[in-house]
Amino acid sequence: MASATLVRAEWAHGKYDSYVLSRSGQFTGFVHPPGWAFKAKEDSLKPIADDTQFLSCRNIGSGLGAICASLPLPFQKMPQDEVFACDLLLHRGIHFCQESKELFHLYYKWNSCIVPYASVQQFMKAHHSLQYFLKEAFSPKLSVTPVRQMSIRFINQISGFFFLQWTHTPSIFEHKGNRFHQCSISPDEWHYKPLYPEQEKMFPRIQPAHSQKVQGAKYSLRKKFTLVMVLEPLSLDNFKPTH
Repeated sequence: MASATLVRAEWAHGKYDSYVLSRSGQFTGFVHPPGWAFKAKEDSLKPIADDTQFLSCRNIGSGLGAICASLPLPFQKMPQDEVFACDLLLHRGIHFCQESKELFHLYYKWNSCIVPYASVQQFMKAHHSLQYFLKEAFSPKLSVTPVRQMSIRFINQISGFFFLQWTHTPSIFEHKGNRFHQCSISPDEWHYKPLYPEQEKMFPRIQPAHSQKVQGAKYSLRKKFTLVMVLEPLSLDNFKPTH
C-alpha cells in the first residue's frame, strides 16, 4: 500500500494517534490534534511505502492475534504534536490469575532487529512463511504483564507491505469527493494461532463479554469475573464530517 497523506480537515474533531514502523525497524507514535486526517491514496499503481503506517482503532473481541502499540503513558496523558518511542506488540489475549485475581496482557514484543536486510519491507518479502517471519520479527518469549501496568492501543495498517494471510480491516469514508482513513471497529490480526503453543498453554485466556465494544485496552472485572471492556474517549466520530 502507498503512503497515506496527512492533510488539514476542519471537520475532524478530537485528538487521535497514529504509528510508524520505519524502514529500519523502529516503531514510533504520534498524537494528532483535532483538524487533521489521513487522505487515502487513489492510485493503486504507486509504489509500496517504505515506512508502514498505522492508525489507532477500536477492538471488538479478545484481541487474540491483533497488533497493538504499547504507550509509555495512558493515551489521555500523552502530549500532542510529539513523536514518541513505543513498542509494537503481537497480542495473544487476556489471562486471569485465580491467585491474585488480576488480569494480564499476553503478547510478543517486536525485536526491532532486521539485520541483514536493508528494510522492513525486504525483511518481510524474504519470508514466504508468515509464521517464520513472525518468529523472526518478534521476541520468542511470551510477555505476561498486568493490565493495570500497561496502556495499549490496537491499530490498523494504512500503508506499507503486508502478508495476504493477515486479516486487514481498514475503514475508508468519502467526504466531498475525497477518501479518508478513519478508525476501524477492529484491529488487524497478524496471527490467530499460537506461535509457541507450549508457552501460551501455561496462561489460559479468558473471553470478553461479546456485547461489549472496546477501544484501546481498558479492562475491568465485573460479576463472576466476567471480562468487560470499557470504552475509551476516542470515537469513530473523530473522523466523520459534521453536517
